[in-house]
Amino acid sequence: MGTASDLTYPDEPLSAWDLDAVNPLLVWAVEQGFSDITLRPKSPVRGRLHGRWYAITRRPLMPDEVSNVANQLTRDASASAKAHSGSPTDFAYEVQAGRGRFVRFRGNLSGCVSGWDSGSEVILRMIPGRPPTPAELGIDSEMLQKLEPDTGLVLFSGTTGSGKSTSIAAVLKNILRYRRVNMQTIEDPVEFSLREDADDVGFCTQHEVPAHYQNFGVALRNMVRKAPDVVLVGEMRDRETMQNGLHLANAGAVVYSTLHADSVPQTLAQIVNRFDYSERAGVWAQLTPATRTVVYQKLEPCEQGGRLCIREWLEVTPDVRRELQGAEVKNIVRVTQEMLEASGRPLIADAKEKLEGGLISEETYTRITQERMHQDRRGRAA
Repeated sequence: MGTASDLTYPDEPLSAWDLDAVNPLLVWAVEQGFSDITLRPKSPVRGRLHGRWYAITRRPLMPDEVSNVANQLTRDASASAKAHSGSPTDFAYEVQAGRGRFVRFRGNLSGCVSGWDSGSEVILRMIPGRPPTPAELGIDSEMLQKLEPDTGLVLFSGTTGSGKSTSIAAVLKNILRYRRVNMQTIEDPVEFSLREDADDVGFCTQHEVPAHYQNFGVALRNMVRKAPDVVLVGEMRDRETMQNGLHLANAGAVVYSTLHADSVPQTLAQIVNRFDYSERAGVWAQLTPATRTVVYQKLEPCEQGGRLCIREWLEVTPDVRRELQGAEVKNIVRVTQEMLEASGRPLIADAKEKLEGGLISEETYTRITQERMHQDRRGRAA
């Protein structure tokens, strides 16, 4: 880890920030290893390195500077005004980092308090140009096999910034290399490029919401006409998306998606609980036959530097499926937790393996264990 001075951007502009000044800052940040950049009014530019935030410029940005840069990044002259009135914007941005080399960012623009007025906040997350391999993310061949079914639903859950999209992209790129599939994605925005390489045997068409489809629900209804073998739904955000995703998974495609949840049992419960009480038993009856594998993951400090994924996962085998199908809706979390402990890979077990391999510290392992035991007790009591 460098000193604070090592993490200060050396070419801060003397006058106002604009896009021409931000672009080299982003290139520098990527070279230093920063994963996220934030621009906020009355604050220096800040970057996140290995999970921790640092001020990387000296002068606080003026509110007008942030708003102007936000409008330029989104290519929408009214984006900041929309954010101030309660309409945030997700966007993608690409900057040239060298001859023939581009760096892509996933961005979010929202309104925020700026003194007695409203300002703009921009968050930019760096996205590698190509997905990493499963092995680079700690996904071994045994786990990869469970993540590449021929049909059904594969879910990745975790908090924001836990690497869900990266893990899925690695799996999808691996599928394109070895399987002759028609892959379709629906994302907001498109993150990793899954454009096929010369040695890929499958092909992929990527779609962005709202540029190509009004929303995820509309896109999924249209997917049926595209005869897809593999579908990526960037996030299960609402009931319509969940319903159409389940329909597609039960109709013969393999559907990958993400949710924000804090365990494998909570992932399944969250889908069911999104529906009215009278609908939940019917949704559970669709979800259990459709689901193939559920993964929860979080990023933790690695003893060798950087961060690594700690995961728990449950493959829904025929035996597991019978147990889940027999569970009442009110007992989803408890029964799924029992199946996870009996037939899956609990988070604590994965953390223990990482500890024994010297990848995480005893302190990190103890914290993970305490947090998960607390969550499990709450789940069993619910």
